[in-house]
Order: sequence, then structure tokens, then C-alpha cells
Amino acid sequence: MRAGGDRSTRAVDLQPIPGVRRPLIPVALAYGVGVLAGALIPLGALPVLAGLLLIVGAAALALWAGRLPLATLLVVAGFLLFGVLRYLQAVHPPGPFHLSRVPETWLTDRVGLEGTIISFPESVPPGSGWRQEERVRFLMDVHAITVRGERYPAEGGVRLSILSPVLEYRYGHRLHGDFRLRRPRGYWNPGVFNYRRHAWSRGFYLEGWGREGTGVRILDRAGGWGIMRAVSDLRATMLARIDVAFPEEEGGVLRAMVLGDQSELSPAVQEVFLRSGTYHVLVISGLHVGFLAGLLFFVSRAARLPRMASCVITVMGVGGYTLLAGSSPPIVRAALMTGLYLLAVVVGRERDLANALALAAFLLLLWNPLYLFDAGFQLTFTATGAILAAVSHFDAARFPRLMRWLVISLVTSAAATVATAPLLAFHFNRVSLTGIAANLVIVPLSGCLTAMGIGTTLVLLVVPAGVSVLSTATSVLARGMTEAAAFFAAWPLASIRVYTPTPLMVLTCYALFGLLVIPGVRRRGSAVGVVVGLMLVQVGWKLLPRESRGIEVTFLDVGQGDAIFLSLPGGRTMLMDGGGTLDDRFDIGERVVAPYLWHRWLRRMDVVVLSHPQPDHLQGLRAVLEEFPVGEVWESGYSSFSPTYRWLQDFVREKAIPLRKIARGDRIPLGGDVVVTVLHPPRSFFRPPKGRAVVNNNSLVLRVEHPEFRLLLTGDIEAEAEASLLEAGLPLDADLLKVPHHGSRGSSSVEFLRRAQPRWAVVQAGHRNPFGHPHAETLTRYAEERVQVLRTDRDGAVTFEWQGGAMTMRTHREALGAWAAE
Repeated sequence: MRAGGDRSTRAVDLQPIPGVRRPLIPVALAYGVGVLAGALIPLGALPVLAGLLLIVGAAALALWAGRLPLATLLVVAGFLLFGVLRYLQAVHPPGPFHLSRVPETWLTDRVGLEGTIISFPESVPPGSGWRQEERVRFLMDVHAITVRGERYPAEGGVRLSILSPVLEYRYGHRLHGDFRLRRPRGYWNPGVFNYRRHAWSRGFYLEGWGREGTGVRILDRAGGWGIMRAVSDLRATMLARIDVAFPEEEGGVLRAMVLGDQSELSPAVQEVFLRSGTYHVLVISGLHVGFLAGLLFFVSRAARLPRMASCVITVMGVGGYTLLAGSSPPIVRAALMTGLYLLAVVVGRERDLANALALAAFLLLLWNPLYLFDAGFQLTFTATGAILAAVSHFDAARFPRLMRWLVISLVTSAAATVATAPLLAFHFNRVSLTGIAANLVIVPLSGCLTAMGIGTTLVLLVVPAGVSVLSTATSVLARGMTEAAAFFAAWPLASIRVYTPTPLMVLTCYALFGLLVIPGVRRRGSAVGVVVGLMLVQVGWKLLPRESRGIEVTFLDVGQGDAIFLSLPGGRTMLMDGGGTLDDRFDIGERVVAPYLWHRWLRRMDVVVLSHPQPDHLQGLRAVLEEFPVGEVWESGYSSFSPTYRWLQDFVREKAIPLRKIARGDRIPLGGDVVVTVLHPPRSFFRPPKGRAVVNNNSLVLRVEHPEFRLLLTGDIEAEAEASLLEAGLPLDADLLKVPHHGSRGSSSVEFLRRAQPRWAVVQAGHRNPFGHPHAETLTRYAEERVQVLRTDRDGAVTFEWQGGAMTMRTHREALGAWAAE
């Protein structure tokens, strides 16, 4: 024990596992590998539990016999199996009345829910499409569920949206109401974000919406924790006063950075921070919590408080701020890591922070194993680990005192940027080359803004009108930080789109980083050469041109819309339609279609086809045209006043992309014995009977012909256009048919199906879409004609591949396994 003042508390001697310098690192790694193994390998809980018990018994025997190395190895293996078991518990929650087990048939009608709001409600601004209404969204802990007049006890979380709210919703409110519910689903395509797993990691197993006029009512405010109800009221007051005291853009930045509310961040502000590689400053995480903790600790020590008292004050301040900012996973991660760091300081282990980092990761994964698959979790611990490694191997004393802060900032920024690059590429297909320079400027600004923002907000609680000088200074700082981000975002190559690296590529990158920074590695040069060679082989294999003579057709799951990708002989590619939503709050092209294409490592799109200018076919093409080189664009020329359609016309003209207007009778060879025949519409367009859908009935209909197969792509034509095709005597026979108009009742006539005689047909429709597509009568007609029908709303992406006379078919539902279970 060291003597002298408050340092006497720092001399606790913690004995490590024999032969293991940092025992928590192998424990946390083994547990994390177990969680990952549970996701990759189909295992049952009972065999895993039996194996865990056997290992615990063997470890006890080894310890009793004095075989410490063997006991240590068995303990690590036990934590691995424990990780598998916790994953299985997370995806199969215990309890007979858990919401994850609600039958799908219960969700077809309105469902009555009773429960307590357990999150801070957030406002969702209206979109620009057909649902131009505000909504408030929150997480509710469900106590009971009522289905068809029968009430059942229930447990689990549900995320609810109240449309056009009038009442004010707060944490702790107990609600009763009828809601439309569904399972969190997302879009089931290779390389696309697993929304259901994300939802479960956030604690909700169903999501739904309702209106106050349909029975939704607040019962009382007796739920939740009393302290959280008080914090909720305080937070609501702070947000309201920020809105009054600051301009819209600066207020939105302040709300996000001080209280974790991003509802008022404009898309333009988000884009400049994203492109500059500094978006993390807008999300309350380790950066903001670290600034606050450092400030509290500094002020406490400056007041000559003992180290222990300073640590306690800092932990209490960070804990209170965590509650106030919403207790989201990034904030909880940062608060836990801060608390463990201060604990290490108290016990004299501040120089061995790797153990504290491993303990933080272990505790979080113990609480929720699904955090392992969360991009934020991976980025947080990777960046923190890289910074710790960089600082521990960097001798700042070599530099003059005035330069040390700048040099250390540069080193930490570079370490975090380089270390997180593989993960950013894997999750977001984006790497920023300006991140190091931008963070050097924007991170200090964000620290100052966080401190000033907290101070200003506290002043607003006392003086609602605010203090003019303080509010103005805070506003100027927020504006300056935004303009700095815009400056860096405008640099050439500020944000580069990259292909999705494989998991093996990501692991290879981190193996290379480890060889470069870990001291004492034998034959470092040779090992680095081997790892670099392995990476080059992987990248070369992905980029190697393949002269395939086969054809692959993938019907993407883009919800209620169409997007069909074709890989043709000779490596040529074609995309017909890009999906789209009916408002601008979700970009299908950016979030679904482009990630699928990056996942496939596509360098260019030879042909992009627009079947007709409606949002569910058109909107997603914007991201494809912006992000990929395109050889030519085909369309019928049927015009639209849609802003996106006008943008497309201007874009192809500006970029000198050939725009080909095609019509009935055109035959276009695409190489490799593939010929595309245009069957519809005629050059003067089709005029259906009055009252029928003109735009739909003028969709392009393409017949893709190859010696091995025939594919008929029909867009959204309905019975009238089908009759026109039959009357014209055009060749309609096909092996594979894209079901017209999402399987609507007014399409797929019996005569059309008998002329086409497909073996397989694919419906592209949204899961539980409001239009009832595909209609039961339509499906009956396909069944009577003995056509095998697949559906993207049930099967996810559907892929057909013809190679050497053999056909294989696969669905992404099969790849998702348990995550696609209904």
C-alpha cells in the first residue's frame, strides 16, 4: 500500500490468472465468440447447457488437482458455451406469453394493448408523400394483450407510433388502446441491414401504430420509475426551451448533441457530417460522455476534493446525464466504460485499461448478447481499443509541451479512423479520407459545444428567455461546427463508396493491424507479408472478371415495389426498376438496392430500365444512378410530373448517359445469346378504357430470351394491357414470369397465363401491404395453372440461376433462418 493523502486508495493488488496478464480479455473474447457461434451454428439450448455443466465440473476437478493451466483453459471454454447459451436465450425469450411468440394470425386485425411507456417519446416529422402527418413514437412495455375479445397476460416490448397526436405522451404513462401491429421485418436481401435483429436488440418484438380517436387513451402515470418520470419532465422542458431560444438548424444540432434527440436534424446537416466522417459527434456516445466526465473530474480536483470524491461526483454526473439523454445503447456503453475507468483509477489500475474495456464489453453482452451485431457496439469498442493501443505505444514526452496536445489528438484521431474503417466499409459501404483532418477540427468544437450546450440548457431552465450572450455564443459555435463539417465534406474523395468486404476480409485487416502494433511479434515482416498477400488474393478474387455463360435473375425485396437484377453472360448486368416508398423518409435505393449491389461487388450497371414512372418503381433508381457508372437507361418515354422523374431526365442529360426510348417491336441484343424483345407499350402508347389505370397499363413489358430460358418482365400492367398483348399475337411464352402489378386482382388473367405458360412466377409485394397484394383470386388462378409462385413479401429476395442447362433457385428467407420465422 502506498501512503500519502488520497493516493492510499490506489494500491489494491489484483492477482491475475496465472500466465494471463489481462484475464478479462480472454474471458470477454471467449464469451463474444460464443455469442457469434450461437448465431452461425444451429444448436439447441439443452445440449449447450449440458456441455457447459460438464465443463464447469471438469474445471473444478482440474482446480482441485492443482492443474491451473488446464483449469484456466476450461474456464475460457465455459465462457464460450455460456455465450452460446445467452444468444439462444436472447432469440428465444423465455415465458409462454412473450410477444415474440404471438401468432401471426393475431396480427391481421387490430389488437388491444395495455402497458407502460418506458422510453422518452420522440416526435417524427411528417414526410412529403401520402402520409403527411406528424407522429410520436415510443417504446411500451406490454402487460396484457386483447385479441378478438379475449384478454391475455403478456410481456415484452412494442414500439408504437401515435398518428396525428393531440395528447402529450411521457415516460411512465400507462396506456390502453387498439393498434395495428406487425413483426419488425425490414427488407430481406443479401447484404442488407437485419432490421429484426436490430429491433430485438433495442427491446421491441412488435411495432405498430394507432390513433387517439380509435380508443387509444392514457390511463394514468403510475408506471415506470419515479426518478425517470421526473427526468422525463425535465428533458421535455429542456427540449421545449431549446426550440424557443435557438434557430431551427442550430437548435436541431443542440438537441442532438446535448439530449440525444435527432428528430429536428435536417437531412442536409446529417449529410455533411456523414460525408465528412464526423457524424459520430451528432450521436451522444463516448465522445460526449468523456468530455462531460473529464470536465466534472477536472473541476472536482481543481476544488481540491480527494480523488475518491472526484470519482464519485463524476460517476453521479455521468449517470444522471445518461438518464437525461435517453439511456440509449451508445450512451449506456459510454457511461459504463467511464465508470469502469474511474474504478480502475480508484484501485490503482488506470494503466491497465484494456481489462476495464474487456469488462465493459462483457457486461454489455451479458445484458444483451445481440449488441455484438450492432454496428455502434463494434465501432465503439474498436475505436476505444485502438486509441488505448496508440496512446500506450506513443511517447508524447518527446515533443514540446505546446505541441503535445496536437500530436496526441492527431494520433488518437488517426488510430480511431484507421481502426474503424473496415467496419464502416462492412456496415455502411463508406470510407472517409478526410476523417482524420476533419476530426482534428470538429471533435474539439463538439467538446466545446457539448459543454456550452449543457450550460446554456441549464440556464434556460432557470431563465426561460435565456442569457443573450450565452445563447448567441452557443448558436455561433453550432453554426461554425456545421460549416466546418460542410467544408470537409466538400473535399474531393471526402466520402468514398466501397464494396462490402467479406467477414474474412475484415478479420484479415485486423490481423494486419495487430501485427503492426503488438510489440514483440517474431518475424513481423514475414507475417505482415503473408497477411497482405492473403488480403490481395481475397480482393483479387472478388474483382476477377468472370466470363460466365449462365444467367442469374434476382427479384429483390423492396417492399411494395419492383426491383429486378439480372447478371447476364459475359458479365453484363441489368436492373429493371429500383423500388421506392410513397414518402421521402426512407430511401429504398440508398438503404436497400445499392447495398445489395455493393454486396455483389458490382463495378457498373450496363443497363438500367424504368418500367413506368411511379414511385414504387422509380424512387430507388436515383441512388443507383448516383452511386454506380451506368451504361444506358431504357424507358418507354411515358412522361410524369414526378420530381424524381424530372431529376432522372436532367441527370442522364448532364452525365451524358444514353437514354433509349423503347417500344413494341424493338429487339435489343445484350451479348451472350441474350436478346431483349420489347412487347409493350406501342410507340403511340396504350389507351385503356376510361377509368382504368393509364400509367400502369403503359408499363414496359420485356421478354428476355436465351437458348436456356425465357423471362417475361411485366411491370404493372393490368388485364387491359394483357388483352392488348394477346390480341397482337406477340410471343408471351416464358419459363419465369414476373407477376403483373404485384398480383392485383385485376391482373394475371386466365388467358394471359395460358399463353405465357410459365413454370415459375414471382410476386413482388410489400409484407402486409395495405392493397391486399397479391389477391387470393389471383393466386388461385396461378395454382389452377400449376405455376409455382414465390413471393418477396414471404420469401425475401428470390434468385433463379441457369447454368449449363440446370436451374437452381434460392430465397433469402432460407439464409435468414430463425430471423425470418413468422
